[in-house]
Amino acid sequence: MLNIIHKCIFYLAELLEHRNISSFSEILCENEKREQEDISREQVQKIREMLIYAYTYIPYYKNLFDSIDFKPGQFIKINDLKKIPYLTKDIIKNNEKLFINKDNNKKIIARKTGGSTGRKLIVYYGQRSLDITAAVHQRCMGWCGKLLGEREIHLSSKTIEQRKIPIKDRRKEHFKCLAMNRENVFLDIFDDKNIKDILYKIKSMKAVLIQGFPSIAYNLASFAQENDIDVKGTFKYYESTGETLYDFQREKIEKIFGCEVYDRYGDAEFGVIAHECANHNGLHIMEDVVFVESEPSKEIGSMGEIIVTTLTNYTMPLIRYKTGDLGEISQENCSCGLPFRKIINMSGRIHDFLKIADGKNVSTSFILDILDKYNGIRNFQIRLKANVLEFLVIPDDNFTLDVIKAIQEELNIKLGLLVDIYLIDKLYLTPMGKYRYLFPEDIELRKILCLARYEYGSIYNNSSKNSFIKISSMLCIDGFNELEITPDNNFIWSKCNAKVCFEEKNPYIEILSSVNTDQVLQICNNDGVVKQKINLSRGWDKYTINANNGEIILLKINHPISAAEKKGDKRELGIGFREILNNDRGK
Repeated sequence: MLNIIHKCIFYLAELLEHRNISSFSEILCENEKREQEDISREQVQKIREMLIYAYTYIPYYKNLFDSIDFKPGQFIKINDLKKIPYLTKDIIKNNEKLFINKDNNKKIIARKTGGSTGRKLIVYYGQRSLDITAAVHQRCMGWCGKLLGEREIHLSSKTIEQRKIPIKDRRKEHFKCLAMNRENVFLDIFDDKNIKDILYKIKSMKAVLIQGFPSIAYNLASFAQENDIDVKGTFKYYESTGETLYDFQREKIEKIFGCEVYDRYGDAEFGVIAHECANHNGLHIMEDVVFVESEPSKEIGSMGEIIVTTLTNYTMPLIRYKTGDLGEISQENCSCGLPFRKIINMSGRIHDFLKIADGKNVSTSFILDILDKYNGIRNFQIRLKANVLEFLVIPDDNFTLDVIKAIQEELNIKLGLLVDIYLIDKLYLTPMGKYRYLFPEDIELRKILCLARYEYGSIYNNSSKNSFIKISSMLCIDGFNELEITPDNNFIWSKCNAKVCFEEKNPYIEILSSVNTDQVLQICNNDGVVKQKINLSRGWDKYTINANNGEIILLKINHPISAAEKKGDKRELGIGFREILNNDRGK
C-alpha cells in the first residue's frame, strides 16, 4: 500500500514541477522491444539532427566543422562520425563561451562534473534532456528489480560542497526524495562509530535498493563481517555507481548483505551511459539516448577508451567526448533480449593506470592480484612520486609486519620500484567523495602516529636492505616482529635485540616494557656499549629516555627466555613508545 501511495506522490510531483519523466519512461520501455538494426538506423538519424543543430547554434562546432570541411547535412553513415576530432574536458574548459547555445531562450540547468583530475566542468541541460535522464534512471531501477514507489537509499560520502548547499536547493532535494521515496545517507568520516551507526540506520530503513559507490558498500560489509553484525537481507539490490566495481567488492557485498549487485556506468556529462541486466555479463548501453564508441587510447595502448556522443542534449551537445574510462564494446546478443550493445571488460579510468619509468602502464588490477594472496589489508591507495611507489594501507585484524614486508618485497621485484609503505586510518577521496586507487601527487600524506584500533606508527621502507617502522621521532630499524594494542601507545613486540634510531634532536621518550619473566633491559649505543641497565619484572614498567639526534640505540634483554618460561608465547620483549609533549614533561 505504501508503494502505491509513493507512486501517486511521484506522479503528483511530476505534475507540479511540469516534468515529463513518465512519458519518456514509456518511450524507453517500448525501445527495449525493438530490433537492434532499428535502433542503429535511428541512431544515425538522431546523430545527423544533432550535428546540424550543433553547427547552427554552437559556435565551437561551427568553427570546428568549417575548419575540417565537414558538412553535417551530408552525414549518412555512422563511420562518418570518425571524421570529427575527439572532444575533451580541457577543450570545453578552454572554450567555455563557444559552447554557449545561441538558441538560449529555453531554461537551462547546470550540472558539475566530479573534478577528480582537475577543475570542475559545468555541463548544461535543457528540461527535456533532464527529463530523459531521469527516465533512464527509472529504467535502470527496473532492470535491478525495483519498482517505482519502492524505497531506495542513496549512499555517499559527505563532501565539502554538500555542506555548502543553499537552503533553497536543500528543500528542492528534500521534495525530490519525498517524490522518489528516497533517503540520502551520507558518511562524514569512516570511523568505527560512524560505520556502525550507518549499518544500523540502513537496517532500520528497510529499503529495496541501495545505490552508491562500491568502495562504501565494501567497507560497510568488511566492518560488519569483522564485528559480527548481521546485515544479511537488509536490502535486495545494490546498484554500484561512480567508481569501478571490482569482482572482490561484488563478492563481499553480495555475501555479507545477501543482496544482488548491479553495476551502473555514467557521469554528469551524460547521465547513465550503460547498466547491467540480470545476466551480469556486461553493461547494456543506453543506445536510445547516447552513441558509444571504443577507441584505442594513446596513453594506455591497445585498451579501448569510451567515447560518447549525446543523442538528446541539445542545450550542450557533446560529440565524440573522451570520457577517460576504459572498456570494450560487444556486438553479441544478450539472452535477456535487450537490443542494446554492451560494454564489457570495464577497466577503470586512464588515470587508474600507473605509468612507471620504462614506459609500462600498470593497472591497479595487477596490484589487486598481488594483494589477493595475502591477508591483513582492508584497503589501499597508491601513487608514484619521484620514482618511488607510495603504498598506503588500511590494515584489518589479520595484519602483521610479515605480511606488509612480503607485499613490499613482491612489489619491488615485479615493478622494479622502491616502495614506501604507510599505514593510514582514512582513505583519500575526490572532491565528490569518490574513491580511487591512484591519488594525486600534490596531496600531502596524512602520516599517522597511531590508529584508533591498531596503535602503531607509519611503516615504510625505500631500501632493499632495511625494513623499519617509523614512530614519531624514531625509526625502529630492526628486530620487531609483531604488533599489539596498548592504550594511547605505539606498542611493538620485539625479539631479544631491537635497534632504534632517534631522528629528532633530543627527543624525550617514554618507554614501556613488558616481559614474561624477570629480566634486565640493556640500552646500548650502536657500538654495543651499555648506556643504561633497567631491571624488568613481569608486567609493565615505564621509563623515560633522552637521545641525541640521529643516535642509534640497541635494546636487548640479558638472556633469551626459555620455552618453558614463555609457556608457548613466541614473544620475548615488548617495547612500547610514546613521545611526551612539552606540556607533559615533568608530570
